[in-house]
Amino acid sequence: HYEGSTGIAPWDRILRALEVTGVITNVFVYLLVSSELRTQPAIWQAIYLGSAVAGIFIVKAIIAAVMPDVPDSVKVAVAKERWRVDASIKYEEKLLVETKSPPGGTPDVLTEAGLSGSEDSEESQ
Repeated sequence: HYEGSTGIAPWDRILRALEVTGVITNVFVYLLVSSELRTQPAIWQAIYLGSAVAGIFIVKAIIAAVMPDVPDSVKVAVAKERWRVDASIKYEEKLLVETKSPPGGTPDVLTEAGLSGSEDSEESQ
């Protein structure tokens, strides 16, 4: 990560602002270039401009709702990877528990601490 990086969120906002600016600019250009609209009164030009911009954004919203942000194949791959990571962590935890406890079950606290009775009696002799 670069220092000060916060992900893609700032770029998302910038791209959305450019999108809105682009749509409005293109509708204005069409309005200025269209010979049919130049002959209309200003109120009709404004109504056309507003309805064109609204229509474009409605179509954009419909397309955004229909098309997923993340493809299904990517969702499946991420789910599989999470499952593999979780399974490996559980397996490692199981191995760690098995290596710390004797075959009988619970670990002998005195033996782990080096305080078993047999070692103390050998050292004192």
